[in-house]
Amino acid sequence: MELLTYKFLHLLALMSLFVGLGLAAGARVNSSEEQQRSLRKYASIFHGVGLLVILVSGFGALARLGLTDGLPHWILGKLVIWAVVGGMIAVIKRSSLSTFAVTLMSVLLGGIAAWLALNKPGI
Repeated sequence: MELLTYKFLHLLALMSLFVGLGLAAGARVNSSEEQQRSLRKYASIFHGVGLLVILVSGFGALARLGLTDGLPHWILGKLVIWAVVGGMIAVIKRSSLSTFAVTLMSVLLGGIAAWLALNKPGI
């Protein structure tokens, strides 16, 4: 596949990931138990599919860029952020942190990941 295709899939999956986090946050503040179950189900689907496609498209893009010998530090940073944001859905569901705090952390981590991708420090 072309590099542009990998980038498009990566961004589409990123949107899916954050939609999943938003749905999980919405389920947390929703009062109806039936609506909470439905929102949690869709949140998990969007979040999980987004995480998987982000990982696959990201490594596909790395292969297209020829970065297969060793991972640069900016990629390691993005992988750490990927893992943390992957666990954010559990934090939203089970933590006593406010929904605002978790949402703010998610946005900040997404911003840091975008900065790493755009600037590629260390290359």
